[in-house]
Amino acid sequence: MQSLLSPGLARATAAALATVTAMIAPASAGAAGAGFTATMHVPTLTPVLGQTWIVTGSATKGATKLSGKVRYQMIVLGAVEHTDPWKSFSGGRFKEVLVFPKSGLAALAVGLKMTFSLQLKTKDGSKTLNATIVEQK
Repeated sequence: MQSLLSPGLARATAAALATVTAMIAPASAGAAGAGFTATMHVPTLTPVLGQTWIVTGSATKGATKLSGKVRYQMIVLGAVEHTDPWKSFSGGRFKEVLVFPKSGLAALAVGLKMTFSLQLKTKDGSKTLNATIVEQK
């Protein structure tokens, strides 16, 4: 597969992704009582309206790749503005593909800090991973 990014932009994107992952990963360690490890990776903390934003992650317990359910919520100004339905995942990996619409609430929220909250349920417990994002035009 060919990259659509120039080499310099690809390096900058990879560096930004590593920074975002480092910022989000500690949130997974804070869930008390949950018997598994969960990670979430977002491509950027500043998604652009109308562009695809893909969130990926994993759920494992030791070497075991877990299965379960995942959903996300968008929280704006402390209020849950959108809740996606629960979706199944397996093999320890999940993926959410989002496009922030150019109209409606998403367009009104441009420039505001929002919380992207990812909720996971497995037989070994539940976890919530959060990332603070700011939509861009």
